[in-house]
Amino acid sequence: AMFESSLYLKSPAWLQEWFLSSRARARRFLREGPEFRRALADVSRTQWLDRQALEKLQLERLQRVMSHAIRTVPYYRDAAAKLGVNDTFIRHLDDIKRFPLLTKQIVFEQGDAMLSTQAKGPRFSASTSGTTGMSMTAYRDLHAINRENAFVWRCLMWGGLHPGEPRVWLRGDKIVPPDQTDPPFWRTVKGDSMLMMSAYHLSDASAASYLEAIEKYDPVVIQGYPSAVLLLARVLLASGRPYRGKRLRSVVTSSETVTDEHRSIVREAFGCSIIDWYGAMERMVAIGNCEHGNYHLMSDYSYVEFLPLEDGTHEVVGTGFDNFLMPFIRYRLGDSV
Repeated sequence: AMFESSLYLKSPAWLQEWFLSSRARARRFLREGPEFRRALADVSRTQWLDRQALEKLQLERLQRVMSHAIRTVPYYRDAAAKLGVNDTFIRHLDDIKRFPLLTKQIVFEQGDAMLSTQAKGPRFSASTSGTTGMSMTAYRDLHAINRENAFVWRCLMWGGLHPGEPRVWLRGDKIVPPDQTDPPFWRTVKGDSMLMMSAYHLSDASAASYLEAIEKYDPVVIQGYPSAVLLLARVLLASGRPYRGKRLRSVVTSSETVTDEHRSIVREAFGCSIIDWYGAMERMVAIGNCEHGNYHLMSDYSYVEFLPLEDGTHEVVGTGFDNFLMPFIRYRLGDSV
């Protein structure tokens, strides 16, 4: 990746920012073009559908992805043959439960048999190891990328951010050398209206410099790991001074669990709410906070089943609607909610 290349790491800060901005412009060209704008318009509409209309939409999109998977993906074609069903067997949402559950182990073992034989265009990959240590690679097409980006932007808009407005990114990107000991631990990405900060270099000792940089940049939204934002909030409260930014509307978190205590501390320190997002690399489930603080299962994103567990929680099983290159049908994520 770019952050691990010697060319990037040995470049001066201004050149690193040029690299980051160039990458951001290229990604925006791919991910925020006409198809993205159509997708954003679509999810902006479907968020308001009532239960009956959402179930109708889910059935239509489930039928579409299942038909495609059974016709063009070797693994699903074989699974359907064993069940004695064809690509039109979905008549009601519950019909999906006749299909076998999918696990990470199966995906790993099946390899290319999980990919559509009719897929065209560029492929984008992502890998995960999970708790088992087994590395699994998932592939997505550009349609899936655009749809995912539209849902993410819908969440950001719930948090008060609109395209082009400044935001801070405080996550796991190693944008400065790992052994760097002095600030700045961040770079300005003009191509994305973003101040990109390294969560790896954030500590009690460096937090004050992070806060000063954030206040100077004055973002509308901070996107970050909950633990990183919480550290900043605690340092801010311990200093006894208020957050000095003028435009901050929300903090958008993901990848870690958020508690009521986290929300209270962030609100006291930054004067705004947390908008939390829960998703998966496999793109088969999305749950997020709206601006009122409630969690919503994104019923227009995927079809999700919650299998009850003995401890009172539920295992997440999801079927994605939008990745026609590598569909995940009834995938057991391994998470409980």
